[in-house]
Amino acid sequence: MKRLRPIAVAAFAILAIALALPLRAQTPKDMSGVRTIGDVIAEAGTGPVRIIFVHGMRAEGAGASEVLRGNLCAHVPGGCTPIAGGRKRILIPLGTTPPSTRLEGRPVWRDLPAWEASQPFVDRYAFTRANGGELIVDEVNWWPLLFPLKCRALVLKEAELSGPDKAHLRLCGRTDPENRYYPWLGPDDGLEVALARPSKGALLNRLGKREIMNWGLADAVIAVGPMRVWLDKAMNGAFGVSAADLRAGERLVVISESLGSFVILDAMSQAAATGDSRVKDVVDRTADLYFFANQFRLLELARLEGVSPAAADRAPLAAAPSPAASPSVLDALGAWAAPKGGADVRPRQIVAFNDPSDILTFEVPAIRGAKVVNIDDRNGFRLLGLVADPVAAHTGHAENKKVLKLIFSPSPKPAR
Repeated sequence: MKRLRPIAVAAFAILAIALALPLRAQTPKDMSGVRTIGDVIAEAGTGPVRIIFVHGMRAEGAGASEVLRGNLCAHVPGGCTPIAGGRKRILIPLGTTPPSTRLEGRPVWRDLPAWEASQPFVDRYAFTRANGGELIVDEVNWWPLLFPLKCRALVLKEAELSGPDKAHLRLCGRTDPENRYYPWLGPDDGLEVALARPSKGALLNRLGKREIMNWGLADAVIAVGPMRVWLDKAMNGAFGVSAADLRAGERLVVISESLGSFVILDAMSQAAATGDSRVKDVVDRTADLYFFANQFRLLELARLEGVSPAAADRAPLAAAPSPAASPSVLDALGAWAAPKGGADVRPRQIVAFNDPSDILTFEVPAIRGAKVVNIDDRNGFRLLGLVADPVAAHTGHAENKKVLKLIFSPSPKPAR
């Protein structure tokens, strides 16, 4: 064990150097034969096209689609122009009474203003294409639902252990209704005391815990727990916003990052149980799903079927009857890929971008009825094949201009 310590120290030192160096993006493999978003736009002619963009874990505010939107008009066939007026923000009400959700014995939402501050929202951006057709980007923001949990349970308490995460502590205490921030932490919660605490953990260990665990993987833990009820409502409300003004023949594309893909499909899988099928209805209207850094293979481990402790007490587990299982997100993908009637007979397609250096990414498995294309890319600096920036590897797809060029430009060969 002692021999490993110098190696670990050297690895951390190399990681520190890699994090300090500028990021470089690597061009993924050729997308010949893959239907790009550029192809969808070209096929639409002068008809409307809508991109629904859903952020993933570690979201810290609105604007997750900013770089994507900034590169859109440079690559779509014929180009486009943003419509004057900028953003249209549409709030998604989840009810007028704060739920009785409790964390460590205390209410998560102490009053109606706190509950209203957690409501998700859609930011809509509109563009006019060169041929006069409309292009809309609906950016779905569900991060406000997660802030009170992470701020109080992890960010505040972490100051007592490894040291204060000052950037996120200040974000948790920010009062800015215009940008949907609410003071989840204040003087009564010990915010100033937490900010003043000394750092105790080793620097790189602190950084990894803050960025990857406290502000990242925590989102996934929340999503597979009881909060899925509110995340399902958030997704159905957000996709309902898009559905409210869909035009006949409008082409749709869904782009989702990281945990966002899982949350969308989780809401789809629950449609029959909840009676709310707005996500499913909208996603069923598109033949094209683009996933950045998905985690299906990891998160599906929280949804095992056939586990019955009571039955296992009486008989071997293999012989135990299977209880009613929560529908799998992969089952939701399978249902989406099943043959559909109607005029749109395009084959269903899933294009997944995966950075091989991302510790939180897994390839999308084969889905019957759909063409699944897993594409490797590189979002951050990688030093001698030893280390890469783990945060950039996971969250950098929507900011990787080479990736955006590939998906918004027409495919090199006619799509099959």
